[in-house]
Amino acid sequence: MSKILVWLSGGVDSAVVAYLLREAGHEVSCGFMINYISETEDCPTLADIEEAKKVAEYLGLPFHTFDFREEYEKRIVNYIYEGYQKWLTPNPDILCNNLVKFDCFLEEALEYGFDKIATGHYARIIESGGKCPPDKGGAQRAGFFFDYIPYNQELTELAQQNRKNPNPYEKKFWYDILKTPELSKYKFTKQKPLLNYIADFYCSELQLIIEIDGDSHSENIEYDKKRSEELYQYGIRILRYTNSEVKWNIQWIYTDLITFIEDNPPASPPPLSGGQSTFHLLKWVDSDKDQTYFLSRLNQFQLSHAFFPIGHLTKPEVREIARKAGLPNAERKDSQGLCFIGKVSMKEFLEKRLEKKTGNILDIHGKVLGQHEGAFSYTIGQRKGIQVGGGPALFVIAKDAVNNTITVGTEAELELYSSELAAIDWHWIGKIRKFPFTARAKIRYRQEDQDIECVQDGEGRVRVRFSSPQRAITSGQTVVIYDGDELIASGIIE
Repeated sequence: MSKILVWLSGGVDSAVVAYLLREAGHEVSCGFMINYISETEDCPTLADIEEAKKVAEYLGLPFHTFDFREEYEKRIVNYIYEGYQKWLTPNPDILCNNLVKFDCFLEEALEYGFDKIATGHYARIIESGGKCPPDKGGAQRAGFFFDYIPYNQELTELAQQNRKNPNPYEKKFWYDILKTPELSKYKFTKQKPLLNYIADFYCSELQLIIEIDGDSHSENIEYDKKRSEELYQYGIRILRYTNSEVKWNIQWIYTDLITFIEDNPPASPPPLSGGQSTFHLLKWVDSDKDQTYFLSRLNQFQLSHAFFPIGHLTKPEVREIARKAGLPNAERKDSQGLCFIGKVSMKEFLEKRLEKKTGNILDIHGKVLGQHEGAFSYTIGQRKGIQVGGGPALFVIAKDAVNNTITVGTEAELELYSSELAAIDWHWIGKIRKFPFTARAKIRYRQEDQDIECVQDGEGRVRVRFSSPQRAITSGQTVVIYDGDELIASGIIE
């Protein structure tokens, strides 16, 4: 039996997950993530945590809370504002899964000795091939599998304390360097126990440790030399920067680190076979509520430590299990609104920080039909909120950031449809396919899968060509690629 940390959201799905795992004999604990709290919005966090507590108490399971408000603000909220400022439309739910639930929460679970995290997502994970080496310091990230590095369990508690109380230089390095767009794609772990040492920052994919020293690199020469020699036998390299360099030369550090990675790129992922497991992400049994779209940025490491126990059940079956088990939230309605933020409109949320800027609303011929108060709050294909009265229903079909205008037209307008898109930040979940290839795709949640061809278009850029024109392809959103029921790749629409 496994030791599993269940993410309790306060909803019925995760409650049933905890119940089923307990009944199956696993060692189960429950965790709740505090990501966002607001007294001025319809924020569900406080109500959700009370529901989660009731479930854990009813089931007789340990209950823990994890405060990720700082991480959520930096990784999700700021990304949303920055995206809309650039006239993009990011998807916060996808980001939250990749960068908070299956990163921060998973990281905490592994540090506390859990084997996996379990959630109430409507999706399935199937493992094929042999078993992966145990994750004891030689963490498997992004489909990269390295040799097992001995792990000193006694250092775990100290590492956890260090992570909760970073010094200002480590904190600055984390957010100003490692969480920049160029470097955030690499999965760095803070305060990672390796051998008999604790690394300030560790990335398995790059096999790289970054240390933030005191005011001099020469304070612990012998200690550092010994550690470097011991870790080098596992292929791990160490970069060191001083507190002063972090404080005064952050741009130089950024350039130096980028240059190092370019000169020492991560090894190509080995074929996911030959004794190593491949984890496949498959659609839920009910395609109407399938949630793989929101899990499309997960990697092999994350999937190897994830468990979706209700992936084979329909929603009515989940409700019936909750009722028969007497769970206190069996009749609670499913949550709606922005991930962890609640029932606030995106327009209201954006207006908290983004300045309103009046501009013209145009038809496809350039005629002024009215005015808007901020083009950032409009998305391609949007119908509601267009302040133009009379005539047929109008949709946003184009946005011009330079001239601060939005163009509207009827649903039949040609500009609303396109037969291809370009995607960047391409992400393979498992096996890498050879271009070109045919598959199926969707550009929004609950859209029916569309026949496509994927063609490589330069480094890190893929052109997705649809067999039939698609309505309202939106920059910043995610295109997700399927081979049958299996989600194989995703990219950010350019």
